[in-house]
Amino acid sequence: LLQYHPANAAKTSVEKPQSQKQDKKAVVSVPYRVVLDELVKPPNPILDYLSAYSGITPKSLEHVTTTLAQIQTTLLQILYSEDVLIGHSLENDLHALRLYHTNAGPLVVDTAMLFRNVDTGRKHALRHLSSVLLNKDIQQGNMNDHQSTSSGHCSEEDAAASLSLAIKRAEMGNEFQLPSCKNKSRRRHVFQIIDALRKKQSYKMTKN
Repeated sequence: LLQYHPANAAKTSVEKPQSQKQDKKAVVSVPYRVVLDELVKPPNPILDYLSAYSGITPKSLEHVTTTLAQIQTTLLQILYSEDVLIGHSLENDLHALRLYHTNAGPLVVDTAMLFRNVDTGRKHALRHLSSVLLNKDIQQGNMNDHQSTSSGHCSEEDAAASLSLAIKRAEMGNEFQLPSCKNKSRRRHVFQIIDALRKKQSYKMTKN
């Protein structure tokens, strides 16, 4: 769980490549503070750690005693109903936590929905969004000390990527999206104009 305050929006940083040989553009990031980063011991035996995706291994949970109930209590002490929750596919996280944000309408920003394909409804992976829009490669095995070094997820890294995507979208509007979606948006806009003109012409003919 990361904390971000709008007052720090002006401090959004852009890290430029060290050398012209680097093929990556500037990396976009926003300031934040880590509020909570804990592993939870499941109540039931784990049949498959899915380490390749989760980054969690048996060794990661070897000395973990924190329960879900404890994390729920901590979160309820940290979060308020007016807080904005930002994340990627947040419904999965909230379901796992067995929590419901009472003001889940405008106060939940899900980057999976925010950057989805408007034509097909397809959601894009956070790794893809981060690479294309933030010029930052994530989920490359850069785990926290208490996590695995496998090619799984880093909770802080994923949260920071979602936060940066949401803040930049708020700053730049619909222009901040995948290039393929921009093109489709333009084409759709043209068709909408043509349709509007046809309806207008049809109305004039009917009126006459």
